Amino acid sequence: MDRRYNTGYLLSKAALVSKAELNDALEKHDVTAAQWGVLLDIYIQLEFGHSSVKPKDIADRMHSDRPTVTAILKRLKKRGFLILRSNPEDGRSQLVSLTDEARDLIPKLKQEADRTIQTLMNDVEKEEADVFQKVLQKIVEKRYDL
Repeated sequence: MDRRYNTGYLLSKAALVSKAELNDALEKHDVTAAQWGVLLDIYIQLEFGHSSVKPKDIADRMHSDRPTVTAILKRLKKRGFLILRSNPEDGRSQLVSLTDEARDLIPKLKQEADRTIQTLMNDVEKEEADVFQKVLQKIVEKRYDL
Protein backbone atom coordinates (compact mmCIF):
# COMPACT_ATOMS: atom_id res chain seq x y z
CA MET A 1 0.00 0.00 0.00
CA ASP A 2 1.21 3.46 -0.85
CA ARG A 3 1.96 5.21 2.46
CA ARG A 4 0.60 8.48 1.08
CA TYR A 5 -2.86 6.92 1.36
CA ASN A 6 -2.41 5.13 4.67
CA THR A 7 -4.63 6.79 7.29
CA GLY A 8 -2.29 6.13 10.21
CA TYR A 9 0.68 7.52 8.32
CA LEU A 10 -1.27 10.61 7.27
CA LEU A 11 -2.59 11.26 10.80
CA SER A 12 0.92 10.95 12.19
CA LYS A 13 2.39 13.23 9.51
CA ALA A 14 -0.39 15.80 10.01
CA ALA A 15 0.31 15.86 13.75
CA LEU A 16 4.04 16.30 13.15
CA VAL A 17 3.52 19.05 10.58
CA SER A 18 1.04 20.93 12.77
CA LYS A 19 3.33 20.67 15.81
CA ALA A 20 6.32 21.95 13.81
CA GLU A 21 4.29 24.85 12.43
CA LEU A 22 2.98 25.66 15.89
CA ASN A 23 6.49 25.61 17.35
CA ASP A 24 7.55 28.10 14.65
CA ALA A 25 4.57 30.36 15.38
CA LEU A 26 5.08 30.32 19.15
CA GLU A 27 8.83 30.87 18.93
CA LYS A 28 8.41 34.66 19.11
CA HIS A 29 6.89 34.16 22.57
CA ASP A 30 9.66 31.73 23.54
CA VAL A 31 7.09 28.98 24.15
CA THR A 32 7.02 25.52 22.57
CA ALA A 33 3.97 23.61 21.40
CA ALA A 34 4.38 21.22 24.35
CA GLN A 35 4.54 24.12 26.80
CA TRP A 36 1.50 25.70 25.16
CA GLY A 37 -0.39 22.43 25.59
CA VAL A 38 0.39 22.37 29.31
CA LEU A 39 -0.50 26.04 29.78
CA LEU A 40 -3.77 25.53 27.94
CA ASP A 41 -4.63 22.44 29.98
CA ILE A 42 -4.06 24.34 33.23
CA TYR A 43 -5.99 27.36 31.95
CA ILE A 44 -8.99 25.21 30.98
CA GLN A 45 -9.03 23.50 34.37
CA LEU A 46 -8.91 26.85 36.14
CA GLU A 47 -11.74 28.08 33.91
CA PHE A 48 -13.77 25.06 35.06
CA GLY A 49 -13.44 26.35 38.61
CA HIS A 50 -10.40 24.50 39.92
CA SER A 51 -8.12 26.80 41.90
CA SER A 52 -5.08 24.70 41.02
CA VAL A 53 -4.24 21.40 39.35
CA LYS A 54 -1.98 18.44 40.06
CA PRO A 55 0.87 17.60 37.68
CA LYS A 56 -0.30 13.97 37.65
CA ASP A 57 -3.71 15.07 36.37
CA ILE A 58 -2.13 17.21 33.67
CA ALA A 59 -0.06 14.23 32.53
CA ASP A 60 -3.13 11.99 32.52
CA ARG A 61 -5.24 14.45 30.50
CA MET A 62 -2.40 14.99 28.01
CA HIS A 63 -1.62 11.26 27.79
CA SER A 64 1.98 12.03 28.60
CA ASP A 65 4.33 10.62 31.19
CA ARG A 66 4.84 12.47 34.46
CA PRO A 67 8.58 13.14 34.04
CA THR A 68 7.91 14.91 30.73
CA VAL A 69 5.15 17.07 32.23
CA THR A 70 7.27 17.77 35.32
CA ALA A 71 10.13 19.00 33.11
CA ILE A 72 7.75 21.27 31.18
CA LEU A 73 6.30 22.61 34.44
CA LYS A 74 9.79 23.40 35.74
CA ARG A 75 10.63 25.34 32.57
CA LEU A 76 7.34 27.24 32.73
CA LYS A 77 7.89 28.06 36.40
CA LYS A 78 11.39 29.32 35.62
CA ARG A 79 9.84 31.59 32.97
CA GLY A 80 7.48 33.03 35.60
CA PHE A 81 4.31 31.46 34.19
CA LEU A 82 3.46 29.08 37.02
CA ILE A 83 3.14 28.96 40.77
CA LEU A 84 3.96 25.57 42.29
CA ARG A 85 3.07 24.90 45.89
CA SER A 86 2.85 21.86 48.12
CA ASN A 87 -0.44 20.02 48.14
CA PRO A 88 -1.81 20.40 51.68
CA GLU A 89 -3.71 17.11 51.28
CA ASP A 90 -0.67 15.16 50.06
CA GLY A 91 2.79 16.48 50.85
CA ARG A 92 4.30 14.27 48.14
CA SER A 93 2.57 16.20 45.36
CA GLN A 94 2.34 19.78 44.22
CA LEU A 95 -0.43 22.03 42.99
CA VAL A 96 0.01 24.22 39.94
CA SER A 97 -1.62 27.55 39.12
CA LEU A 98 -0.98 30.28 36.57
CA THR A 99 0.67 33.62 37.24
CA ASP A 100 -0.88 36.83 35.96
CA GLU A 101 1.86 36.93 33.32
CA ALA A 102 0.73 33.54 31.99
CA ARG A 103 -2.93 34.57 32.04
CA ASP A 104 -2.03 37.65 29.99
CA LEU A 105 0.00 35.59 27.50
CA ILE A 106 -2.52 32.79 26.91
CA PRO A 107 -4.85 34.80 24.60
CA LYS A 108 -1.83 35.71 22.44
CA LEU A 109 -0.71 32.09 22.29
CA LYS A 110 -4.25 31.01 21.43
CA GLN A 111 -4.31 33.50 18.55
CA GLU A 112 -1.03 32.07 17.25
CA ALA A 113 -2.35 28.51 17.55
CA ASP A 114 -5.62 29.43 15.78
CA ARG A 115 -3.70 31.21 13.00
CA THR A 116 -1.45 28.19 12.56
CA ILE A 117 -4.39 25.83 12.14
CA GLN A 118 -6.06 28.28 9.77
CA THR A 119 -2.89 28.41 7.66
CA LEU A 120 -2.65 24.63 7.59
CA MET A 121 -6.29 24.42 6.49
CA ASN A 122 -6.07 27.19 3.85
CA ASP A 123 -6.40 24.80 0.91
CA VAL A 124 -9.25 22.83 2.47
CA GLU A 125 -12.84 23.64 1.56
CA LYS A 126 -15.10 24.58 4.48
CA GLU A 127 -17.26 21.49 4.03
CA GLU A 128 -14.15 19.28 4.06
CA ALA A 129 -12.84 21.04 7.16
CA ASP A 130 -16.17 20.52 8.94
CA VAL A 131 -16.15 16.80 8.13
CA PHE A 132 -12.49 16.55 9.17
CA GLN A 133 -13.31 18.22 12.50
CA LYS A 134 -16.21 15.83 13.13
CA VAL A 135 -14.11 12.77 12.31
CA LEU A 136 -11.33 13.90 14.64
CA GLN A 137 -13.88 14.57 17.39
CA LYS A 138 -15.32 11.08 17.01
CA ILE A 139 -11.89 9.50 17.19
CA VAL A 140 -10.83 11.48 20.24
CA GLU A 141 -14.09 11.59 22.19
CA LYS A 142 -14.63 7.86 21.92
CA ARG A 143 -11.27 7.16 23.54
CA TYR A 144 -10.72 10.07 25.87
CA ASP A 145 -12.90 11.91 28.32
CA LEU A 146 -13.06 15.38 26.81
